[in-house]
Amino acid sequence: MSKVAVCNMALRFFGQPAIVSLEDNRPQAIHCRTFYDTALAELLREHPWNFAQSRKRLASLPEAEEWAGEYELAYAYPEACVAVHFLLAPGGERSRRFTLGNIDGRRAILTDIPRAVAGCTLFADDTTAYDPAFTLALARRLACLILKATLKGDSAQAREAEQEYRLALAEAKVSDAREGRPFQDENGWWNGGQDFWEAGMRCNFKDRQW
Repeated sequence: MSKVAVCNMALRFFGQPAIVSLEDNRPQAIHCRTFYDTALAELLREHPWNFAQSRKRLASLPEAEEWAGEYELAYAYPEACVAVHFLLAPGGERSRRFTLGNIDGRRAILTDIPRAVAGCTLFADDTTAYDPAFTLALARRLACLILKATLKGDSAQAREAEQEYRLALAEAKVSDAREGRPFQDENGWWNGGQDFWEAGMRCNFKDRQW
């Protein structure tokens, strides 16, 4: 499914006509190209999607004086990443012992782990790699952003769109988690989607079956 197809799905959710290209000057196309990348980045940060996982060897930065005494090492935030989930030490051990900061105007990762490699989610904009459930959630998120920008004040339509997005997001997380368990840590923050499945079972969404 192409970006235009995703946009048309989003537009259809609230009764707007389809577009042929993101480059034309109709309002629908302008809204789609304005909010598409934001919607995608937001969704990618919601979950460690299998298709967007990568490893990035980090480039060292000179440690800023304001961080001295807290962290021994500083790295540049990896390009094309929207979220860093953990760091890999040279021996392969995974750790979340890091924080994010700013060094001389650059986004930085601060840690004590030498020669670190980041486990991160890429800004993956190849729509052919998406799971169908992810595509649906992306279209729902795009519809939410467009509605918020075009409707004035509190809107029942916007609230309904947000609820539909949250449901689509939960379903996409479960679908993604069924294929492997990409990583775990001692706190169990990621457990193969079981938390998402149990949360979905507890939800009472009208006309939905789990």
